[in-house]
Order: sequence, then structure tokens, then C-alpha cells
Amino acid sequence: MAQIWYGAHQTRSHAAVDGFDILPRFAGVLIRDDWHGYHKYSDPTRGGKVTQVQLCCAHLLRDLKAVWESDPEHQAWAEQMRQTLKKARRTVDTAITQGAAGLSTTTSQSLRDLYLNTAQQGIDANTPGTAGRSHDAYKLAKRMRERVDQVLNFTLDFHVEWTNNPAEQAIRMAKLQAKISGSWRSMRGLTAFCRVRSYIATAKAHGVEVFTALRNAFLGDPWSIATPA
Repeated sequence: MAQIWYGAHQTRSHAAVDGFDILPRFAGVLIRDDWHGYHKYSDPTRGGKVTQVQLCCAHLLRDLKAVWESDPEHQAWAEQMRQTLKKARRTVDTAITQGAAGLSTTTSQSLRDLYLNTAQQGIDANTPGTAGRSHDAYKLAKRMRERVDQVLNFTLDFHVEWTNNPAEQAIRMAKLQAKISGSWRSMRGLTAFCRVRSYIATAKAHGVEVFTALRNAFLGDPWSIATPA
């Protein structure tokens, strides 16, 4: 049951995210990038209730591409890792098409071993003191090795998407508004924009025409998500 919600705040901070009171109470699978502000929501020692994390592989693919293009010869591991992630996705898609509930232990372990071996190549190629090393590449390779369970979560649970692209697509309109119109002049205007976009985006996610949703709202009968019986 998709629901898209936009919130207005003056800062991008823990206080802002906590103030929206969504992630502090969220107890499902959080598909996200690796912004440090999200980490506490999956840390039970800090009150986090998130049960699973899937790092967005679309973000990782872009980061890996940037590293590889900066030095294709020395950072060949990054392109190999890109292919490893794509291979994992194809393997899952094939299994789903064949009606499997999950990957075999052998297949899962093979993908994990390939992933970890490639991440280690990136670390070795960029270890401090190594000729031609890249600090950014080292951080990326090390982070990917440490977060292997969060990156490959989608290979273990077929209900988990491997990217947060729907969320990225949802915020595109807000980014265009800020870019083209020069942002907002007041919190009141931003709050109104967020409320309207939340309604429109959620309706679209449920296959409702935007014009229909807006017309019904103006007529005093706004569209809403059907409550399960």
C-alpha cells in the first residue's frame, strides 16, 4: 500500500527527520542510501526499530562508475563490482521468473564470495601508501565490504527491492521546483507544496489520474487510500 509523504523543514538534520515522526516509528525494511543520518534508525541501541536495511544499489552503481571512470586501469575493481551487482540482480530475477522462493545456499554464497573478493581488490588497490591510490575509492570499497549484508539483502529476501528509485522519482518534482523557481519564499508556501504533492504523488502511485484526484478534492470528496476490509 504505497503512500508518499513530503515534509517541510528548514534543515536536513536528525531533528528534522525525527520531527516528522515517521522513521523513528518505522519497523519495516528501510531501502536507503548511506547518508549517516539514517543509521540510527536501524540501531536498536539508539532506539531504532528498522528490522532490515537494503542499501540502494542504484546509488552504489553510480558511485562505482565515477570511481572507475576516474582511472579505468587502476580502478578496474569498481567496474567488476558493478557487473557483480548486476549479475546478482539478474540471478534474482531469473529465480523469481522460475517461481523460486529464494536462491540456493550455494548460489547465495557464490555471489557473496564474488562480491567480497571484489571489494577486497578495491581496498588492496587503494590502501594508504599504494601507488595510484584514491582515497574516495578506498572509502567506497571498505564501506561496501563492511555493509555486504545490507547491499546483498535483496538476494536473500525477494520481497526487498534493490533500489529506492520510487522514492528518488517522487522527490524529482520537488527538486525541479526548487531549481526552476528558485526554491520557496516561505515555510508556509513550502508546507502547502508538500501537502499537495503528497496527495498527488500517492494518488498516482495507486493509478488514479491527477486531474480526477484534484477535481474530487475541489468537490469536497478527496481521494484516499482504501482501508483494507
